[in-house]
Amino acid sequence: MFDDISLFIAVVEAGSLKSASESLKIPASTVSRRIKALEVEFGCKLLNRSSHNFEMTREGHKLFDNAYFHVNSVDSIINEIQNDISGDKGHIKVLAPTNLVASCLQRYMSCYLHQSPEIDLELELSNTLTEFYSSNADFAIRVGKQKDSDLTSLKLG
Repeated sequence: MFDDISLFIAVVEAGSLKSASESLKIPASTVSRRIKALEVEFGCKLLNRSSHNFEMTREGHKLFDNAYFHVNSVDSIINEIQNDISGDKGHIKVLAPTNLVASCLQRYMSCYLHQSPEIDLELELSNTLTEFYSSNADFAIRVGKQKDSDLTSLKLG
């Protein structure tokens, strides 16, 4: 039902079923069918349709006015979550030995940052072992065998 309410709002914002179908890239017949299904679900007409336009009924106005904010809020949340998981963006804190970064990792990090401009990389460089959990780092690059068995390690190179 949420998807159909969202579609109803898109139709009203687009000004016609045809415009909504074009912007949503779904057939006009599907838009019409889903609006009719929503009207059946509510038990009332939401739109008075003609061949080229429509007029919202009282119930249609009520649905639009009450649902608009909520649908857009949910859409914003969905987009935010999808952006968080779909791309390389945001803040990353990395612990790494100074010598290792200076000698061989700098080129790889520069290349990665060039390919991922949305990344804000914070490097905490030190040749002394920094406590991982208290540092609030996302990951650490270490050399040699590590004492803390709670950490997951991957061999690089």
